[in-house]
Amino acid sequence: MRSVSLARFGALFVAVSLTACADPRDPAPVLGPQFNVVSITSADLGTLGGNFSQAVAVNHRGQVAGFSTTAANETHAFLWHDGATVDLGTLGGTFSRPTAINDAGQVAGNSTLPSGSTCPNPAVIDPGCRAFLWDGATLQDLGTLGGDFSEAWAINASGEVAGFSLTAGGETHAFVWDGTMHDLGTLGGTFSIARAINAAGNVVGVSETASGESHAFFWDGTMHDLGTLGGPFSTAIAINPRGDVVGLSSLDNTAGGPAHAFLWDGTTLHDLGTLGGEQSDALAINPKGDVVGFANTKPGPIGDQHPSLWDGTIHDLGTLGGVDGQANAVNEAGQVAGQAGTAPFGSCTALGGCDAFFWDGTIHDLGTLGGSYSAAVDLNTKGQVAGWSRTGSNDIHAALWTVQH
Repeated sequence: MRSVSLARFGALFVAVSLTACADPRDPAPVLGPQFNVVSITSADLGTLGGNFSQAVAVNHRGQVAGFSTTAANETHAFLWHDGATVDLGTLGGTFSRPTAINDAGQVAGNSTLPSGSTCPNPAVIDPGCRAFLWDGATLQDLGTLGGDFSEAWAINASGEVAGFSLTAGGETHAFVWDGTMHDLGTLGGTFSIARAINAAGNVVGVSETASGESHAFFWDGTMHDLGTLGGPFSTAIAINPRGDVVGLSSLDNTAGGPAHAFLWDGTTLHDLGTLGGEQSDALAINPKGDVVGFANTKPGPIGDQHPSLWDGTIHDLGTLGGVDGQANAVNEAGQVAGQAGTAPFGSCTALGGCDAFFWDGTIHDLGTLGGSYSAAVDLNTKGQVAGWSRTGSNDIHAALWTVQH
């Protein structure tokens, strides 16, 4: 199957989806133990008959969206709740994968048609891949903007879906779907990609400008250029209900030069800084404006990145005794989930010695399903943390940890 490389867009996509960022308008919370953790339990969510599964997101009802291999060696999206797993199927092909879930249990994701081979990572366009919405009973093909590709990235409480699609002219444009797919246009260039949508239907992402740079955008019926922190590149990753936006921006024109996390508060792009190194990134924001991601603690290209929280001030959430990690999600209470290196000197970038964590003022090791690596990608306010872990047999399985206070 023909694949069209989007290598020049690859840097626009930061791994891990999902909900937190800092806002200078909110007072800083008092950091330190806020809760008394009584117990942490883990559940292996199993597979759909194969040897692989991975969780993508969890909603406030404890429903987990993920994907798994089947006994027939296909890859299917699934929905797990209270021990029951539902295979969401595909749009006729052999592959489907969710990207987001709302509190109504609606799931957005991507699936192949009978003519498609896969729905790859966001740096590649593969014809035959389609955005889908699962409404609790049916997997619906959301169509395209005229081309032979669409991909969903996010869903809001109303079931509106944001993503990107090929147009009839072969360009890549952001869309929002509300029963009909709407082309959001660009900032003057040939591409745009939507990454997140809030309850008000505001969409954020990245677009090419008329001058050929890539800039973060905010869409509220009109696409607005959020600018950069000084360099030629920025991308928006997440948005909260009040319209605060977080993402990543380059600082200068140096190839491979420093890039920092940013917060846009509706008027100003704020540099969220680092922990002493050259790089940082914002991956999620909660309704209050707390931001999480990672920041480097040392100069240099590696820089020992640590999970970080911004609340008007940057905070190092530490590791589990290792050298690095990152925070992937933050809930309304300011609790954080991610992964961090374990003692002695484990590294998450080396795929070993890295465990999922839960932070509530203190960092807690969530452990694994018996293997040497685990990661947390999302959490709700009930103390449920979704992610994945290597098992004792070195397979990767979706996991759900429950933290009781």
